[in-house]
Amino acid sequence: MKEKQYFTTGEFAKICEIEKHVLFYYDQIGLLQPAFVDENNYRYYSSYQYDTFTVISLLKNLGMPLQEIKLYLEQRSPSFFLSLLEEKAEDIQKQIEHLKKTYQYVAFMRRQTEDAVYSSKETIEIVFQPKTEILCSRSPDREDLLNFDMYTKEYTQFCAGNGLTREHHIGTILKRGTDGRLDPDLFAALYTVHFTQEEADRRETSVRTTMRSGKYLNVYHQGDYSTLPDAYRKVSDFIRENGIKPGRYVYEEYILTDAAVRNPEEYVTRIFMEIDD
Repeated sequence: MKEKQYFTTGEFAKICEIEKHVLFYYDQIGLLQPAFVDENNYRYYSSYQYDTFTVISLLKNLGMPLQEIKLYLEQRSPSFFLSLLEEKAEDIQKQIEHLKKTYQYVAFMRRQTEDAVYSSKETIEIVFQPKTEILCSRSPDREDLLNFDMYTKEYTQFCAGNGLTREHHIGTILKRGTDGRLDPDLFAALYTVHFTQEEADRRETSVRTTMRSGKYLNVYHQGDYSTLPDAYRKVSDFIRENGIKPGRYVYEEYILTDAAVRNPEEYVTRIFMEIDD
């Protein structure tokens, strides 16, 4: 009878695929105690307690503290169990959505990094950019531009106001003045292409707009950010030599940063600029 219905601590631990000391600890805190202890102080667990252990493991893996699991077990009932399962199902769904976003970001950064590593640096190309929705820190149409001394403040406010994190990959929009000139030391707004409707609606001052489809000048510049004006001079020479009419907006993406390289001279920045037909 005992051999069929009850297990020693070692046997039960093996069935549960854990170490014996885990069961000793659960017994000590009153979370999962043996079904009975014999006259020789040997602990025995019932086969029915495996279901209890499974619930404990499930809740523990979902981040529920052991003391809260103990409280649940002391008060458990079918209705309480159903309510708990519904709550945890919602938590799991949120984790799934977070993991999906994280995966998309990792895949995006992998593509970007591969482009940066294998691209020809300082080679200016004409590429096609599809229409892309973007979320901006402010309207890019505003005439008052910001200097890069204000970048950190703008970045912090943009992320905090919209619940953005490092996973959203923030870029910068530069804009030509009414005279057609572009100052690489001033920017119009920050932007991200990785956002949800909830993030877009979170703050009234955020602006949802589009990066237009069409031809763009594209160049990968390698070097410290202080050398970006050199890249813009090369782009200006290319425009003049090839009779190209540049558009108003320029986008910068910081692809290889100190997150991937130790030497700022190895930073890679992608610059892509609208072309007017």
